[in-house]
Amino acid sequence: MATQVPTRAIEEAEDRLSADIKKRLFNGEDPMKVMSSLEYYPDISPTKIEELTNYICEYAFGTKLAGDINIEL
Repeated sequence: MATQVPTRAIEEAEDRLSADIKKRLFNGEDPMKVMSSLEYYPDISPTKIEELTNYICEYAFGTKLAGDINIEL
């Protein structure tokens, strides 16, 4: 049986991930590379992953919807 991560720890991890994503984009890292790195965070909620994906799309491509630029998640 998998151990459950406390909610507070998940929220803190999500906050750190959000800050890291924004920093990486601001520093000019390839948005597609940043987006593909999200798969390495299995404890992050699907809702947060979707929120970050939309943020990356809006930042890089001017649209919030990954479907608008034909990206398969």
